[in-house]
Amino acid sequence: MNALLKIANSNDFDVSVNEIKIYGRSQDSSGKYKFPGNKPILYELNLVGTVEEGEDLIKAHGSSFLRFHIAHFENKEAPE
Repeated sequence: MNALLKIANSNDFDVSVNEIKIYGRSQDSSGKYKFPGNKPILYELNLVGTVEEGEDLIKAHGSSFLRFHIAHFENKEAPE
């Protein structure tokens, strides 16, 4: 799985990003699964991704979009 992430660098020096960890919640975007009352199902995320080579430098006081690959994503829980 590929992804795109915007990062802002407010430091006085350039930074290099090699790995990204994302924690949070996501919603079933297909709309196929719903809780009773038509409420959306939310999934807890714990993702690790690697940044594409050559895309990993963020200049000082700048921002950049980083392309990265999700290294592993597994959902072991049923939608309910």
